[in-house]
Amino acid sequence: MTQLDDFWQAYAQCCDELAGVQTVDEVMRICKAHFGSSSEEAFFPGGSGDTELLSVLEEAGWHTVWVKAYYYFAVRQPDGKDGLTYIEGDLARGIQKPY
Repeated sequence: MTQLDDFWQAYAQCCDELAGVQTVDEVMRICKAHFGSSSEEAFFPGGSGDTELLSVLEEAGWHTVWVKAYYYFAVRQPDGKDGLTYIEGDLARGIQKPY
């Protein structure tokens, strides 16, 4: 197996684990376990896989607050209590205003 194969296997496993998540805490824990963090609390690579983070969260009942691009959006967890902002892979807790 190549490093690229390992990456896509980790990506698919992370997406599978994210299916049905209901809280920001779960998203952060799962993404951090697979991809660590960068400039924010957790990281999720995106943009070229068959499955994108936004679609996984929407399928789990998350509410879209705003979307500027597939790599820049904010969503609120199903119970509406907390949210996250996705900025080019970085996952920040809370809803930030778009640029």
